[in-house]
Amino acid sequence: MSFVSPLFLWGFGLLAPLVAVYLLRVRPRRHPVPAIFLWDEIFAQRKATALFQRLRDLLSLLMLALAAAALIVAASRPRFESADDRDTLLLIDRSASMSADADPAHPGLSRFDAAVDRARDLVKSLGGERRMAIATVDQHISFATYLTAEPRRLRDALDTLTPGQGPNADAALDGLSQVADLGDELRVVLLTDGVGVSVPGTDDGSQTPAPADADAASDAASPPDALTAGGIETLRIGLPEVPGNIGLTGADLVVADAHTLTLFLTASSSFTAPVQAEAVLTAMHRDGDTWSDTGPPVKVIPLALAPGANTAHVLSVSAGPGRYRLALTRSAPDTDSNAGPDALALDNTAYLSVPEPQPLRVAVNAQDRYFLETAVASFAQSSGLFTLVGADDRADLTLARGAAPTTADAPPLRVVFAPDQPGPGVTAVGEPLTHVLPRALLPTHPVLRLLPAESLPFAGAVSATPAPGSAVLVADVTGAPLLWQHRDADTSSVTLVVNLDPAAADFVLSPYFPVLVHAAATHLGGRTHPPSATFATGDRAPIPALRPGDTARVRFADQSTAQATAGDAVHLTHAGFHSVDAVNQSPYAGPDLPASALHAAESGLHSSLSPDLPEVTLPGGHPPWLWLTLLALGVIVAEEMLYHRRKVG
Repeated sequence: MSFVSPLFLWGFGLLAPLVAVYLLRVRPRRHPVPAIFLWDEIFAQRKATALFQRLRDLLSLLMLALAAAALIVAASRPRFESADDRDTLLLIDRSASMSADADPAHPGLSRFDAAVDRARDLVKSLGGERRMAIATVDQHISFATYLTAEPRRLRDALDTLTPGQGPNADAALDGLSQVADLGDELRVVLLTDGVGVSVPGTDDGSQTPAPADADAASDAASPPDALTAGGIETLRIGLPEVPGNIGLTGADLVVADAHTLTLFLTASSSFTAPVQAEAVLTAMHRDGDTWSDTGPPVKVIPLALAPGANTAHVLSVSAGPGRYRLALTRSAPDTDSNAGPDALALDNTAYLSVPEPQPLRVAVNAQDRYFLETAVASFAQSSGLFTLVGADDRADLTLARGAAPTTADAPPLRVVFAPDQPGPGVTAVGEPLTHVLPRALLPTHPVLRLLPAESLPFAGAVSATPAPGSAVLVADVTGAPLLWQHRDADTSSVTLVVNLDPAAADFVLSPYFPVLVHAAATHLGGRTHPPSATFATGDRAPIPALRPGDTARVRFADQSTAQATAGDAVHLTHAGFHSVDAVNQSPYAGPDLPASALHAAESGLHSSLSPDLPEVTLPGGHPPWLWLTLLALGVIVAEEMLYHRRKVG
């Protein structure tokens, strides 16, 4: 036995004053009386009970001494030496499959709820003696509480946990293995259904190889140690059998023409026999601040789902841009051979959005306009991202040669080729450069990701000085800037300066010229990442239509918000419609960021855990200090009752 606070053992010194008080005799005071014979009977009674009285006083002393000793030992926090007194890290899987029923025969209790209930039992078994930390794991490890021995704090942490809707990620599981390497100091217990989990000692092909010799084979056949291979103790949640479930594993909706959309969908089934189902596409309608899909369906697709993954379906839908909801249901769940319920409802719905086309209006401001206009027009016809407008029309972006216009109504986005005078993004212009050897300083920049920057000729480049605060993307080996971007903090205008003459060295005839024009225009116009019809839950989605330097407010499906800037990606943790409702603190109605639980592994509900996993137990029981405290209180109450009876009886 060891003591957490052994200094309290000095409290045994207090027993000496207690014994002294009981042994201290008080000499009675003398009083004259008229006759002694009147006291003879009282003296006789006292002599008869003196021995019993002394015994009762001794019993009272022993009881109080026992109570004091118990309190002193309890204060020193004694601990019994056990086989495993390490701290425990309790990990609860919160991936999408944990929302499935723990037992299909008794629907209503999800696997996540069952895991939390099992975690409460493990917390109770600690008895307040050992420390535990609680965390959840899906794509990341998120701590609900750090190491603590207070059961109430652990129970409160369990009450705050909610199931997730994303998949398990290999990176997080690799992190678990690294944490479990601290096995001499930390015990790691994972509560999971095994879907998407790859832990050592499971039946996913990662078992320890069979030993060659007979003795080792005998050891391998014996019950495993408390710590499984890899240091992670795995506790299965849910039945070993794979429950029946159908779910969407892929969905997309794109524009085919002005009045037609193309729907793509894939589905899977974990039932053992074919299942009749149907997918219903419904348009969402806005009613004030809420959206509903109460209208008639846009498309009903009958499906015959075979066990496992099914072939993709591609269909034409007579509809236009907007929000849509795709729902998968069983046609006759009570009449087919798979009469059981659908174990997971989360993967039966996909949220899709097709934004209204908003092409970037591009104007050309140059004397030799032909090649610039041709580059813009080619992409305008093929992708619809751009539309070419006249110099006097309202434009979003200007392609200029020499210098960009600086009038009050000039577009805030500019691409300037061959700067020949100071202007937006350019402080000074000097002599022509000779023998230019370009070097990419930011090769991952969106403008350069499809361009071999170090192979471009940069013919006609001049010695120029970028405006203060510019980001140089490409420079000569001597340090002379060749391609840079500048943002004016006062006007929020952005200028991309390309220090080359498109007409020199026939660069306008190179296939890289339209690629450069497209990359520059899409980057400045925030069209580098076109909006997607839907994302998978757990993905990080880039925010479309943001210009460099813009700040957006993203409103998630649960009405929570987050700030993001151009180039950032927001984490979509839950299914539903997420949207950008403000840019630079101004109201904005941009493309949606829908998210759907489209994960084949989670919908399949196939566990990677071995069916004969060892049971995980934590040594528990109430701590010794609690029993000692209760003993002391009981002894004090008994002594008080004895003292009261002695006084009145």
